[in-house]
Amino acid sequence: MRLRKPSFGLWMEILREGARRLHDQDDLFDNDGVRELTRQICGFVFDEKQKSKGRPYADLDRILVIRNKVHHPQDELDIAALYDEAEQLLNDTLTKLGFFEEFPLYEVKQINLRRRRLSDSSYQHQCFLLQGEIDFPHAENDDRTWHTETNEVLIYRDETSYLNLDPMFVYIHADEIEKGGESEELYPGLYSLAGFASKSAGLVVEYLPCEQRQILPDIRQCLQRSGFRNLPEQRRG
Repeated sequence: MRLRKPSFGLWMEILREGARRLHDQDDLFDNDGVRELTRQICGFVFDEKQKSKGRPYADLDRILVIRNKVHHPQDELDIAALYDEAEQLLNDTLTKLGFFEEFPLYEVKQINLRRRRLSDSSYQHQCFLLQGEIDFPHAENDDRTWHTETNEVLIYRDETSYLNLDPMFVYIHADEIEKGGESEELYPGLYSLAGFASKSAGLVVEYLPCEQRQILPDIRQCLQRSGFRNLPEQRRG
């Protein structure tokens, strides 16, 4: 039931235990590209002997401690010092996650079957590269002997190496956003699973934006709750 509203701490737990399982079951995936990604993730979470936290994961743990101190202050805090420490830890962590650049994200927009008389049929995938200017992603066409499903988000490295991230991540296009109502608050872009909400129709999956422009207002609200005033206006565009 904790997955209904997963906290930062729960995501850390999922990362740790997920990496542990990936290490213990190295044959979980049958292609080299995905296995290389799982090895990199395990190296991020654990030390070389896989017995204790690796430095990058320990840094994330410290960021979580700082976040909890700011959200639930019990003593007078040096907010500026905590901010500087968290910023440095975050920069170091992002540097350690640089291996993800070798595993780009794609969103499958369209799939066409290409039948051939003298050779095997193939599936032409039109994919959007979710990198750079995410509002207007670069489209790529690629023929493959296998097919996925449309609107799925993939980590795709080569012809045989891909990992389906649906429904953990979804991509919303501009033409999918309705004008008026709650959907008007959405922006085109990549969204990640944030939990579940109880509605009259049952449980509804909730997502949070991955892009900076939607996250910045949340950071401003957090700072304001922590006592910051006269914050600079958020830049538009």
